[in-house]
Amino acid sequence: FRSAVSPLSADAHQWAVLADALSGETAFTIAAANERRCSATPCVLYLAAETEGAATVSLLVFGQALELVALIDGRPQQDALLQGEVRYYAVRVPANATSLALTLTPISGDPDLVVSNVEGERPTMLRHVWASTWMGADALRIASTDARWCAGGCTFTVGVIASTASNYSIVASTGFAALPPAIALQEGTPQQAQIVESGGYAYFRFSVDERESSVVVVVTPLSGDPDLYASFNLTRPEARSADTFSSLTIGGDTLRISHYDRRFCPGGDAAPCELYIGVHAFSGNSSFTILATQANETAIALLDGVPQQASLEVHDWQYYTFGVSDLPAHVRIAVTPSNGDPDIYIGRSSFPTELDYEWRSSLAGGDTVQIAPDDAGWCVRCTYRIGVRAFRATNFSIVATTGAQPALLEDGVPRAASVAAGVYDYYRVLVEDVATDLHLVLTTIGGNADIFVSHLHERPNASHHEFASTALERDAVSVPHFHPAMVACTGGAERCTWYASVLGVNASTYTLSARLSIATSGLRVDAPAEAEGGVVFSNAVFGPPLPFDGESRPLALVEPADGCAELTGGGLTDKLALIDR
Repeated sequence: FRSAVSPLSADAHQWAVLADALSGETAFTIAAANERRCSATPCVLYLAAETEGAATVSLLVFGQALELVALIDGRPQQDALLQGEVRYYAVRVPANATSLALTLTPISGDPDLVVSNVEGERPTMLRHVWASTWMGADALRIASTDARWCAGGCTFTVGVIASTASNYSIVASTGFAALPPAIALQEGTPQQAQIVESGGYAYFRFSVDERESSVVVVVTPLSGDPDLYASFNLTRPEARSADTFSSLTIGGDTLRISHYDRRFCPGGDAAPCELYIGVHAFSGNSSFTILATQANETAIALLDGVPQQASLEVHDWQYYTFGVSDLPAHVRIAVTPSNGDPDIYIGRSSFPTELDYEWRSSLAGGDTVQIAPDDAGWCVRCTYRIGVRAFRATNFSIVATTGAQPALLEDGVPRAASVAAGVYDYYRVLVEDVATDLHLVLTTIGGNADIFVSHLHERPNASHHEFASTALERDAVSVPHFHPAMVACTGGAERCTWYASVLGVNASTYTLSARLSIATSGLRVDAPAEAEGGVVFSNAVFGPPLPFDGESRPLALVEPADGCAELTGGGLTDKLALIDR
């Protein structure tokens, strides 16, 4: 608060806080009773942000008494709340906007999202206009065709309510008729997103600060098959072209864009450099996380229970951070390779090496580290630092969980774990398409485990479930798209989520995999819009079946014989018409 020390320097300040090594956020609070705070108001607070190398940053300052924090369109804002606390944000939507998209991504904990556009109203769990209170990430897309939309432009008030102590990122993006919204990505922080129509797109942008470092973009599918496009010239890349980078593999997609590529940051060092990204829902609706980094040395923040895919060359490292809240819980960190051999090393005070670590697992194939509350290094409200080293070149998926919410299963990626006798492990699967068959397979490697499945109970068990399998070695549960439970789930107003639990009948090691099969015939309708999508071939139902012992009726031949126009013919009343179909 002393103007004499402005501009600030590293050795002339009243307060300082250093960013956690390689992480994305620095924050501190100056309490009202702090003796170094200015006694007379108004006064001026001077701040300086120091970075190591080029950086794009967002700086937010507010008093705790301030009710509304402004969200910058398309720019994520990180924050933290204790259990039961609420933070309110304001989003100004211009008159010509056609949509508002809100995405709340928890880094830890479980925050919920409530929204109102009623003037002067602060939304709550009981009083709001829109809400998303799913376990894990929450998203809302409000279109101008919504009857509750405010024409002529207005301010939306957004509330984030922490059902448990939470660290999170929130972003608001307005869309326009000719320009869909593009969300800014923070380096090293996965952003969750979904595309709600088959063939649709979601758009992102990433600021490239280091012109001498390559860019890596990773899409990890949670359901569906998203494809990846990127360009430095096209703001909404959607197809292969001379200016476009693309990855169109089945499942996860990774783009590595070398800074030696002639298309890399074409404007030169003096011009701002933005990489524009398009994600296309190739088959069915898609849920996914998207991550952008500029070097493997960047530590990636792991979201509780949300898998993240990566690949490494032999002996290379990838680093991660995983923040835990103040709730006591077991911490489990697992890597599942699709090929190769990744190993896990974990530290608390610093990032691990091969020789300096607190926990590790270096088995052949997949690895899991569990940190229990009675472990000497276990902690709360802290950050675990994780290194994955490629013993052999590898493609893998990593997930960190605390048990605060069920872990997300990726479509087609087995999840290896172990469970104690009498204990449940919990998982969830997102189903985005109406015509989707769900297959869950539990393979017990050692011991005996059972599986229980439900879309009604977030933590199914032996007493509360809709499906179960209790075989000795291999358990399987299939829910076809036409089953009444699947129809109820996908046809509801909320996002369809299936929950699964694995019960250790005795101490068991197992793998659990989920497979989503879209039950289409290969025929797709593009127009009209209300019929757009894949066509499902199934048995037609024209009402109740004819009775076996019904009353007899005379049979009448009619015109036209195919029954595609009004039936004609004399004396049809009380007769059965024979139609040639």
